[in-house]
Parts: sequence; structure tokens; C-alpha cells
Amino acid sequence: MAYADSINEILYHNHKIFFCSIIIFYKKVLFDIVSAAIFLFLYLPITKYYYAYFSITVLNNFLLFYT
Repeated sequence: MAYADSINEILYHNHKIFFCSIIIFYKKVLFDIVSAAIFLFLYLPITKYYYAYFSITVLNNFLLFYT
């Protein structure tokens, strides 16, 4: 019985560690998503012209080289 009790205790503690790690992981992922959204909302108005220029030049190079 002591052996089974110790196994149950180990499993219980593993579950607690597992759920805590899941919660920490999701907090980190949520923080990354929020910071990425803030970054996009702050910097897209500034850089969207550069993005447009960059994508047009890449597209032109692609069309020049592969057609």
C-alpha cells in the first residue's frame, strides 16, 4: 500500500507540475501574441510603405527571373 500511495503522490505532483507548466506556457504565448500585436499596430503605419515597396520589388525580380 505504501508503494501505491507513493506512486499516487508522484502522479499527483507530476500533474500539478504539468498543469503549472501549461499555464506558464500559455501565459508566455499570450504575452508573445499581445506584444506582436502591439508591435504590428505601432509599426505597420510607419513601415507599410516600405513593405509595399519591398513586396513589389521582390515580385518584379521574381517575374524578371522566372518568366
